[in-house]
Amino acid sequence: MTDRTDGPPGAATRWEPALEPKPAAETGAARAPRRAGRPTEAELAQRTEALLEAAAQVFVETGFDNASYELIARRANVSTKTIYAWYGGKAGLFGAVVERYASRIEPRLRLILKRHCEDPERALAKAARIILAFEFEPELIALHRAVIAASGDLPDIGETFYRLGPGRGVQLLAEFFRDCHARQLLRVEDPVASGEIFMALLNRGVLNRRLVRAEIGPLTPRETKRQADTALAVFLAAHRAPRADRSITPG
Repeated sequence: MTDRTDGPPGAATRWEPALEPKPAAETGAARAPRRAGRPTEAELAQRTEALLEAAAQVFVETGFDNASYELIARRANVSTKTIYAWYGGKAGLFGAVVERYASRIEPRLRLILKRHCEDPERALAKAARIILAFEFEPELIALHRAVIAASGDLPDIGETFYRLGPGRGVQLLAEFFRDCHARQLLRVEDPVASGEIFMALLNRGVLNRRLVRAEIGPLTPRETKRQADTALAVFLAAHRAPRADRSITPG
């Protein structure tokens, strides 16, 4: 177990001057070795991933309230001192776990919406399948259950989960809907509300059944298609832009 507390990737580091290096031909090396003891960016990224993976597992297994710093640290092969130094406590660590999950889907979702911005129906059909495949991963469903169990006594945990998780998806959809409305591709009076409606249509029924373990496991391809197709049809029925050629010309 290590007691090093170097920050996770992206943290600021202090610059220290070095002696002027000799040409590689004189030293016989392409570059000078790094200073011993300080982890590289790649090593920090690996440590961060290991810590967040261990934390996610412990939150799911024990619940947020009973999650042990010692158990998380032991599984990630770091010290509890490192957890406090990097995240400031359990709430900060939990927020980082949620952001880790969000980072797995947000770039893909953003790319799909941008790539098919001229065709909202196609963009939303592709986005729906990405969202459904992600949201119903067993590990994420288990984390969702842990949040529900903890949020009664710790409402900040529920707020953190929504803001850094589903809420970011809603905001991303809202940006897309706002642009579609401006270009008269969709009729969207309240982009945020429409984002929430689209997500709710996707999750209808099946999310609750999995949260209470009435059904277990990810969605089947057939379930995914049914959920996505129905959600898209209902959403578009309420948000289609009026067509310019619908005016009646006297005959």
